[in-house]
Amino acid sequence: MENKTYGVLNVDLITVHLHATRKHEALTELTKMLADHNYIKNENDFIKSIISREKNGSTALGFGLVIPHGESKVVSRSILAIGISQHDVQWATPDDVPIRVIVLLAINSNRMNDFRIHQMQQVVSKLADEELINKLKSAGTKHEVIRLLTENE
Repeated sequence: MENKTYGVLNVDLITVHLHATRKHEALTELTKMLADHNYIKNENDFIKSIISREKNGSTALGFGLVIPHGESKVVSRSILAIGISQHDVQWATPDDVPIRVIVLLAINSNRMNDFRIHQMQQVVSKLADEELINKLKSAGTKHEVIRLLTENE
């Protein structure tokens, strides 16, 4: 049987065919993936936590990447959901580059001694590399996304 989980990266929580064209649609689509795999207990509450965080400042980092995140007790276990879009997703960005890569962080609010937070930080730190972001934009499979994010580990 194939290993589908690589730390906080799970093949079932990655799509390279994100359908959403707007910010809220993208958050809803990725949140539904999390709920469908029992990582969150209440989709609406989790989306509210993301929107609340977004009000504090944009999570768009440039180069077509955004890293929204929500911290809530409805998150059963901290994890990432990744959406790669073949079209632009409407989202305010600092550099006016259209969003194509969305890495949604779902964080359990009781994160005491949560090693998964450290794993998430390791993945996010790799996303400062514009070349990696461009490779993610053209990733054709979920496994290619995982390979790109776990290279050199």
